Amino acid sequence: MRIIVVGAGFGGLATAILLSREHEVTVFDRRPKVGGVSTKLSYDGRVFEIGPTWYLMNEFYDRFFEKAGVPPPALEEKNPLMEFIEQKRFVVTKSNLKDLAASLGEKTESVDRLLKHSQEIYGSLVGAVYKDYESFLDFLRVGITPKVWGLFGSFDNYLRKLFKNELFIHLLEYDSLFVGTPPQRLPTLLGLFLTKSVLIDGPYWPEGGFSQMAERIRQEAEKRGVTFRLGEEVKRIRSNNSKATAVETEKATYNADVVVINASYPTADTELLETPSYGEQYWRRAVIGPSAHLLLASGSIEAEASHLVVINEWDSHFSYLTGGPAPATPSYYIHVQTMDQPDWSPDGKHNLFILVPAAPGHDGFDEQQILRLVSRQLNADLKLHASLKPRFFYDEYRSYRYSALGLQHIMRQTAWFRPKIRHRKLRNVFFVGQNTNPGVGVPLVLTSAMLVAENVPKN
Repeated sequence: MRIIVVGAGFGGLATAILLSREHEVTVFDRRPKVGGVSTKLSYDGRVFEIGPTWYLMNEFYDRFFEKAGVPPPALEEKNPLMEFIEQKRFVVTKSNLKDLAASLGEKTESVDRLLKHSQEIYGSLVGAVYKDYESFLDFLRVGITPKVWGLFGSFDNYLRKLFKNELFIHLLEYDSLFVGTPPQRLPTLLGLFLTKSVLIDGPYWPEGGFSQMAERIRQEAEKRGVTFRLGEEVKRIRSNNSKATAVETEKATYNADVVVINASYPTADTELLETPSYGEQYWRRAVIGPSAHLLLASGSIEAEASHLVVINEWDSHFSYLTGGPAPATPSYYIHVQTMDQPDWSPDGKHNLFILVPAAPGHDGFDEQQILRLVSRQLNADLKLHASLKPRFFYDEYRSYRYSALGLQHIMRQTAWFRPKIRHRKLRNVFFVGQNTNPGVGVPLVLTSAMLVAENVPKN
């Protein structure tokens, strides 16, 4: 079959290489390089990478690389895991979480209970990740297990039954801020899934960065006959009543037997498809994850780990992400990239990727104010090279409402309730990426590609 993939992010690349064994595959992307949001940018002889920075859930990567026949990247284990700064400064390692809890007046037995439970739930949910949820029975089979059914409630409520100290609770919930789902709305099972991924297994760094990993998949795909038409933007996906027939770009029209869409799901649904799957009204009601204001800077910084999470206004920042006013001193995340990739700096100074979560559709923050805040809180002396405001995600990637992460993982947008990988009307159109199952993050996006690749032959 002639298969056209729209978008060369990780989802599109993975789908293309998986389908290339038996089909003729062509990948289009409006940008001149692959990797989607994971891309390198150069300023003043320095290399910065934007996009994902935490290599987590290794078994999901391994399963994809084995299935695709692609050599995995060389990995560097990161320990300390991160520094967490809120009033106090904590260096978090794989072995000191109980010590941190005790220093804040918490019982170490409660930490043991949390970690044991997170491992149990992670093991229970691994199989659930590899389901497309086309059938409601798939959801029921996961939900009716005793370990899982009681964990669709709030992660925040779950933690507050174990712990009292606000700083420690925030440490356990911090990633909910950066995925934009308030912990009061984040299902406990997902919170425990993240706890195991970050605090037990910990992050790794792929040699050369995530963009290099994407380039490696592209090279392998080309060896297997996949054609890449980079810098050629898809403008329209033509269809009749029951199937897509062709993809129209700014240069030509290409007939297709199957179309796989790795572009922003809501944007593709409302702007590219002649026959939408869900339509504008659905996406207006959807709860969209945050955008981000990205600062790329260099200089010196006080840091013991390459990942730093700084919390300034916990409640007001969450309120802002869900429609309230912007915080005066926002929280932010920093990846000190040259601690993981020293060759990206020409002079030994550090390169910093600074991410400030921003509300969907928001214009961003005053970059000089953010830089002053970082300099004061982390004893840094920094030079700003680039300020990428939230609109960047639409201008470069056509991301709906500038979102960097797609749909939030609240319960009504998870598993059976998340937009399906198969178009609801066109039987030969599929969606891959963070807005469909299983969800947000590179390992889950690679898994969504595996689900699509399994479903295309059923077409």
